[in-house]
Amino acid sequence: MTDTLAAAKIERTTCRVCNRSGYYKLVPTKRVGRIELRIPQDRMTELESILVFRHIQEPANQQMIGNIAMEKEEYFEDYVVGEKRQSLGRTITETDIVIHAGHSGDYYPHHIDKEFCATQPFKKPVAHGTMTFAIGVGLTATQINPRAFTYGYERLRFPNPVHAGDTIRTTVTVGSKSDDPKRPKFGRVVEITETKNQNGKTVMYCEHVLLVERKEMQNGK
Repeated sequence: MTDTLAAAKIERTTCRVCNRSGYYKLVPTKRVGRIELRIPQDRMTELESILVFRHIQEPANQQMIGNIAMEKEEYFEDYVVGEKRQSLGRTITETDIVIHAGHSGDYYPHHIDKEFCATQPFKKPVAHGTMTFAIGVGLTATQINPRAFTYGYERLRFPNPVHAGDTIRTTVTVGSKSDDPKRPKFGRVVEITETKNQNGKTVMYCEHVLLVERKEMQNGK
């Protein structure tokens, strides 16, 4: 245990989680302050020995431990413009591209025909933009805020191509906050979402619009 972790208040708790059949069950969790980890029963003992969190000191830099998504409760008032967090890396494979072609039905030759691509400027197959978007955004899902939900995505762009063998990672920056004219109990938060490859080139940019509960409304004001 680090000194910081030892000084923090760690609680063993439970929470109700809905499964696919609609049945709610209790699952074990760990809570450090406002941060909650949902831990599979078969990994509880394993994680007890490695429960070291960077986000106790740097909440903006939370990361995953294994495949456990962290829950960070934040109201609209808690978001700080300019705050950043970065995902782990993910290497794109040919299998990713082929599977996405099957899922989407997009068998455009620029994605799957090596002979055709050899005659094009990029010289090799290019990953689907929709796949880059899905994986790039999915990488950020290691931090979950139960007080917010996605309203949509704006200004989606793919400035550079992604190829099999590239490793991408995503940075999320709180870009702006504003009132929501139709929903007084919520505010809008725009997260600038930028995915880069191993060479630091931007391969995907978008603005993620969130509706976030207001703390003042929860307090009855």
